[in-house]
Amino acid sequence: MNKVYIARSDGTIYLGDQPRGTNHSENKNIFEDSLNYDGWYLNYNKSEPGLLIYSVGIGDEISELYVYLKTVRSSSRGRSLEHRIQLNASISKSGFINMNQNNKICVILGVYTISKKKILCTWDPLKKNNDGRQKSCYIDIRTIAKAMRDGFAKRVDNAGDIVYAFEPQFLRYYIVNINNLHSMSGE
Repeated sequence: MNKVYIARSDGTIYLGDQPRGTNHSENKNIFEDSLNYDGWYLNYNKSEPGLLIYSVGIGDEISELYVYLKTVRSSSRGRSLEHRIQLNASISKSGFINMNQNNKICVILGVYTISKKKILCTWDPLKKNNDGRQKSCYIDIRTIAKAMRDGFAKRVDNAGDIVYAFEPQFLRYYIVNINNLHSMSGE
């Protein structure tokens, strides 16, 4: 088996075997547990191919939340520091079609887990709309490692887009600020 870079909780990386990662059900539980507390509530509505659709209550406001949710794995392009999720051509386009409409939010989430540590990775849905084609969303493993150490990290990817990685407790902050976060200039 090929060795891949793996993030450590101290912010460093090392070469090792590809972690098992999480399955769809585990990813869904991580996502739901990240939102469904402290005045927020989450109600699962339905799923479409590759997409989960929820109603989310944020205070008095209720929004429809479209979630593309995948496990982060190492890249197959031979770039040792690159990890990714892949949006298949067959996924539902509903999240991309409805994003940025009143009270409709679309998020693309990747789940990275190692030794019970969970990190969520996010990409700008406006930029990662797959338009019915297969689309990979990349993140540098060093960004994930930084998020494991610091709780929250961002990086500008090779396409000039801002990619975020953070512990699950920051998901609510991300959702509320998604448009502002992805329109910021990179550092």
